[in-house]
Amino acid sequence: MTMSKYIRNQMDEIAKIEEKYGVFIFKLALAYLMDVGIRNLNDEDAMEENIKNILAQNPFDKSNGFAPVLALAFQADALSCAGELAAFNSFSIFAYVKENVFLLK
Repeated sequence: MTMSKYIRNQMDEIAKIEEKYGVFIFKLALAYLMDVGIRNLNDEDAMEENIKNILAQNPFDKSNGFAPVLALAFQADALSCAGELAAFNSFSIFAYVKENVFLLK
């Protein structure tokens, strides 16, 4: 399955959740999801610990059933980036994503 098919399937599943709860609750849930993540990413000690844990992993250890697709340094950088993004509120992030992030074409 290609990445675009995978994402499209995921989007279809997300749409079912939106239909189940309605637009208003769905939007609140998205904001809640973002806000909880933002709060957790603002804990500097936890962030440092998570980055250390990522970098300490053995990239060839498949004991959890899979090997990481991304290099561990990329994963650590993504977590650091998320930590910086946590300075913004969820609505600003959603607006930026709507205008600038394209997953499918």
